[in-house]
Amino acid sequence: DLGQYYCMRVRFKDIEFERITLVYSDKKPSHEMELPENSHLYAHRGRWSKDESGSFVIPENSLHGIREAALMGYEGVECDVKCLTKDGKMVMNHDYTLDRTMRKASDYSKVTGEIRLDALTFAEIRNNYVLESSVPEFRIAPPTFEEFLKECKAWNIRPMLHSSYEQAYRLAAEIMGDNWVCFSSDYEKVKAVREYSDCTILWSVSSGTPEEIIAKLEAIGGDCGISSMEYALYTPEFVSAIRAAGYHVQCSVFSDGEEKKAIENGVDYILTDRN
Repeated sequence: DLGQYYCMRVRFKDIEFERITLVYSDKKPSHEMELPENSHLYAHRGRWSKDESGSFVIPENSLHGIREAALMGYEGVECDVKCLTKDGKMVMNHDYTLDRTMRKASDYSKVTGEIRLDALTFAEIRNNYVLESSVPEFRIAPPTFEEFLKECKAWNIRPMLHSSYEQAYRLAAEIMGDNWVCFSSDYEKVKAVREYSDCTILWSVSSGTPEEIIAKLEAIGGDCGISSMEYALYTPEFVSAIRAAGYHVQCSVFSDGEEKKAIENGVDYILTDRN
């Protein structure tokens, strides 16, 4: 039944663990939209969801969000390594603070005040905080980036990494090979990734002519393209010029109508919040 979750104890060799499956939706991604052939559909921060009260059911940047994306037919999930813990560990979270996505582990009460992730050690986060979810079994500690990547690999899901840390890029290359997407507005950092990975690179832009952008993409080389949150930039002429030069164009979390327009205008990567 939709909206129900199922739990079973599983034993593999000498390891026993709990497997939870949430049956969230029978829809295909992006409102069952007819997507052009060779389109690449990515779930923003994983295939998260909220209930009618506004509480998370499937948390952002979670292992359950990877599994749900795979079951719904997404090619990959966008994910965030925004800042490191006080002792330098990479924990998955979009925000610098914990209050929007996490609760206290002791009693599931709200996190009050702006408690920054980088003000806490990895052990403090792991022991004292859980991801917000209306499903009690999903209230677990946020995953490390390594755990997130390994879950992506297990489900054959491509991670689209949004980060400013070279160590995050290098770990993605180590675990995923070239089967990942580097995604950032920092041109020099994404360009440097090409020195050790043949992954897909999407450089995030907010302005520029096709000629200026194509010259920058040529300098990156390999399988690459651009991403933008600027609706007005993606005219048919702009998208056509970038695509004709052999590069990708991603619409990044566009509103419903603007997403449809961007697809009609020829984008081939879609990063979306909608199911």
